[in-house]
Amino acid sequence: MKLSVQHQAGTRFEAEYEGHVVTVDQPEEVGGTGKGMGPVALFMAAMGTCIGTFVYMFAAQRGIEHQGFRVEVEWEYAENPKRVAKANAKIIWPSKVPEEYRSGLIKAAEQCVIHRTLHQTPELGVELVDGGGG
Repeated sequence: MKLSVQHQAGTRFEAEYEGHVVTVDQPEEVGGTGKGMGPVALFMAAMGTCIGTFVYMFAAQRGIEHQGFRVEVEWEYAENPKRVAKANAKIIWPSKVPEEYRSGLIKAAEQCVIHRTLHQTPELGVELVDGGGG
């Protein structure tokens, strides 16, 4: 799997994957133009939408009314080094969830690939390539 992140101007970038483009930027108060979510917010949005997808599939397969549910993600930073230290996702259901499905919905959310990845840290690397090759 591979995506490309192209510098646009200042702190603004475009991330492209399979023809889909997302603009990522910093807020104006830290020198950006505010034309897109910041990288950390995008990361948390990715986790929230991943959780939402798994919850949707669980509910749809069981005929649980789910129209209008949402996932809210909150996070806190730690310093030295600056990083996300804590994140919590809340699944907000539009009506009362039947008791027999409550734990299943949580387990479905925990199957999200990003959630799993954060529990089992992947190998990460960074390299520099001169001349635009790759």
